[in-house]
Amino acid sequence: MDMARFKDWLSTVPSKFTRKTCKSGIKFEEFHQKPIESLFQEKDFKRKVDGIASQNTRNDRPRARDFLRGTLQRVRCILYGSGPLDVLGITLIAALGSMPNSLRRKFRLADRLVGSCGNWMVARVVMRVFGVKYKLSDIESPKIILPQFESWMWNYLKPQEGEVFVDVGAHVGKYTCMIAKMMCQKGFVIAVEPHPANFSALVESVKMNHVNNVWVLNIAAYSVDRKLPMFVGDMSGHHSLVTDMGCGTIQITARRLDDVILDRVDRVDWVKIDVEGAELEVLKGMTEVLQRYRPSLIIELWKRNETDVVLLLSNAGYKVWTINEEPDSDSKHIFARKSRLESTDLIDRHLSIQAQRFPLKA
Repeated sequence: MDMARFKDWLSTVPSKFTRKTCKSGIKFEEFHQKPIESLFQEKDFKRKVDGIASQNTRNDRPRARDFLRGTLQRVRCILYGSGPLDVLGITLIAALGSMPNSLRRKFRLADRLVGSCGNWMVARVVMRVFGVKYKLSDIESPKIILPQFESWMWNYLKPQEGEVFVDVGAHVGKYTCMIAKMMCQKGFVIAVEPHPANFSALVESVKMNHVNNVWVLNIAAYSVDRKLPMFVGDMSGHHSLVTDMGCGTIQITARRLDDVILDRVDRVDWVKIDVEGAELEVLKGMTEVLQRYRPSLIIELWKRNETDVVLLLSNAGYKVWTINEEPDSDSKHIFARKSRLESTDLIDRHLSIQAQRFPLKA
């Protein structure tokens, strides 16, 4: 594995991230030197609000720039083909995935063609990122595996050898396999993925990388032990227990992490949660883990759950920071921890800036 290349790339992420957030943070502070009440007294305040509303309406329409950006992301995946046939397969997948959604909705035959051909090719393609191999689960998986996708994650997720990392919503193993390799068999990773297709790709990814410090679980982390319907998403990263996208349902097994983890490991240091809106239920099912092991948490948080999640974490003794927040998105990412970690000066700097930019609801 080319871990040296990954570490070289990783060292560039914080510096770019710091400059960007510092610059934004300064602008944010300067803007908020003006009292909020004075904004409502400005004569052109209504005009500004109307202008923003009309701009958001225009942004809802398909734009060539968005199409080109998506195409560029798919083409970039070609660089990470594990072999010549994989490069060819990713090229064809990129071509199919670049078909505009409006066209696919209009011509059902084209939509079925993209789906069937894409799935056939995905099953035969392997991507390699910094020496770590990944099996794909659908035509959108390559974009998720790219290092540029959620590159900010490595500013916060910094496991050390000997630690335990729990990946809730592991998908095809982007973080599971990379961290298992980084720990050099001296740590342990627990990967939780309920969807059968994603789980199958996850297992193949773990096998291809020859890591034996990973425990994969085909369950959904939840607040109770039971069978649950899972809503199938329009892509592999959108399967959800709470949001129906009109693509059908499957039955999955849900378990409390307290019941699963406590008997298997004697420590938990890091937990990443990305479960498409069910994060509150996940946290309710791991209260004992939070109290006993005090892990650091990185959570994709849907804004409708924000108040309840922050209250639960605060009652458990956690301090919470917002990592990032997209204006037009229904979700954000938060970082939570109980005690000061070693060597976290860079993390503290990020968190202080982000706390000013994105205050959380109490």
